[in-house]
Amino acid sequence: MLYWNEAFRKIGIDSAIVVYYQDSATGAHMDKDPEDVRYNFLRWLNNDVATAIGPSRAHPMTGEILDADIVLTDGWIRAYWRWYNQQPQSAEAMAALNPEDIQWLEQYPEWDPRVRLADPIERAKIIQARKNGEYVDATVDQILANDEDLIEIAGWLGDEDRHCLAAYQLASQMAFARLGLETLDLLGLDAPVKNDRATDDKLDGIPEWFIGPLMSGLVCHEVGHTLGLRHNFKASSLYTMAEINSDDVRGKKPFTSSVMDYNPVNFNMDSGDVQGDFAMIGIGLYDFWAIEYGYTTGDIDEVLSKSNLPEHAYLTDEDTRGPDPLAKRYDFSKDPLDYAENQIRIVSKLRADLLNHFVKDGDSWSKARRGYETTLRMQTSAASMMADWIGGAHTNRNKKGDFGDEDVPPVQVVPVEQQRAALAFVINTILDADSFGLSPELLTHFNVDKWYEGGGESGEATWPIHDRILGTQASALTTILAPSRLRMVYDNEFFVPADEDALTVAEIFETLMDAIYADLSASKGEWTNRNPMISSLDRNLQAEMAKRLIDLSTGRVSMFKPVQTLALFYTRNLYEQVGAILEGNAELDMYSLAHLQDMHERLGKALDAVYTM
Repeated sequence: MLYWNEAFRKIGIDSAIVVYYQDSATGAHMDKDPEDVRYNFLRWLNNDVATAIGPSRAHPMTGEILDADIVLTDGWIRAYWRWYNQQPQSAEAMAALNPEDIQWLEQYPEWDPRVRLADPIERAKIIQARKNGEYVDATVDQILANDEDLIEIAGWLGDEDRHCLAAYQLASQMAFARLGLETLDLLGLDAPVKNDRATDDKLDGIPEWFIGPLMSGLVCHEVGHTLGLRHNFKASSLYTMAEINSDDVRGKKPFTSSVMDYNPVNFNMDSGDVQGDFAMIGIGLYDFWAIEYGYTTGDIDEVLSKSNLPEHAYLTDEDTRGPDPLAKRYDFSKDPLDYAENQIRIVSKLRADLLNHFVKDGDSWSKARRGYETTLRMQTSAASMMADWIGGAHTNRNKKGDFGDEDVPPVQVVPVEQQRAALAFVINTILDADSFGLSPELLTHFNVDKWYEGGGESGEATWPIHDRILGTQASALTTILAPSRLRMVYDNEFFVPADEDALTVAEIFETLMDAIYADLSASKGEWTNRNPMISSLDRNLQAEMAKRLIDLSTGRVSMFKPVQTLALFYTRNLYEQVGAILEGNAELDMYSLAHLQDMHERLGKALDAVYTM
């Protein structure tokens, strides 16, 4: 809380915030009522609801903040692990889709990550309910729909521009952090556990040295709201991963420009010379500037003249629905691709150590399954984060003249190299079957505990590999082929001068086809049913993409005309390519042969339907 005094002190206001501890044991300050408008309270409540809010009351005429209070609950610590293990994987996949896409998906449930990643038992019910015009929250576990904690939090979700979800959103970070902490030595992280303080102190199983900065950051974030600051989701783009994890930044300055961003926990895996700070260690440069603007008695024009500085970049809640990929919750660093690759390196390391190190002697083997599920969500999250760079455009709120004689337009298309790198990342991270790190040894240890609650008793002892992997890949296809994404890519072709390179919708289709159907170029060989030309996971993905081409080319799934014509082009190309293999002398295994025959027949019928319409 007192971090903010640094900003006030800089503009000549000493002790702007004074904190007193209300102690029932000694009676200190117990005469002050939290409901008294003369006092501003930070209240700590004991319940299981992961909430952190900073509501305030302002003068209706002047906007002056008259009273503000912060409410924190201890549930945000305990709920991290519980909630994130219940949170559906689809929540990560949906993060790359905007309201336009979400509304569009209501018409096409077979494209919807919330349906594709739902429990198979619930999937048919969800689809039927949508056909009946009923709204169903398509989650992996319908038990969540009756969770009292989540019902209470749901009230906040409908009004994200006014209410802060910092504590709720951190749930997706803490499960991954716990997994990392339990294997900390294996990751080789230089954790700050050797100091003058006791290293064994823990809060609900989490080391105090780790949870302390996270709690400080959360309180500081909520105090920022009471002081009048909104979220700044572009603040995390100040430094590179190498700079964040360097001696120049670690312990010396906050790793983003604002505590008002939703910042992830910083785990370094070959992204810098040292392990940087895990969380914010104070307010950032943007926060100093915002306080100066709001509370200075000096020349306000001089303050505003600094709006063009990189550390003062600002995008808030409503911007997360726009084209700027840096206006995103829980992205990190100046180039989020570096952060995404860092996350995948950690995921790979954790998976390699699940059985030998994460599951301890005496633990249920179901822990290995939970650990893998956590890494799968983080893998999906990284891909969703990078999907936003495809068709993206950086935006700013500066006015003419803010950059002096330099003309910096308010909309700048993301450089084509970054868009291509983002597309390649999603393909390599999700569409490549090897990226999931599965093996018979892992799969045979993915057990479930047979409890009555939490999906345990009804859960399959064998992990549904084909259903889960295809659901994950189908969801990634949706994030790439979403209507708003392809529209932005298509529009950006017009934004970029004709003599400059640009990512095109045609290139996206071509890149997807080359990656998904690469196996078709290797038809010559000796194949058996145990060593098929096309693996089972690749067959599923190829069939999924073929269905999407058919849906788009026949108009069964509605998109703008250029997408439909491109889909028709690649439907015809794929039909001819598969036909050539079937007509050749290749000795195919039965799985691949049946798959290719089925795909060829369906593609042919789709082409016939198009030409007879």
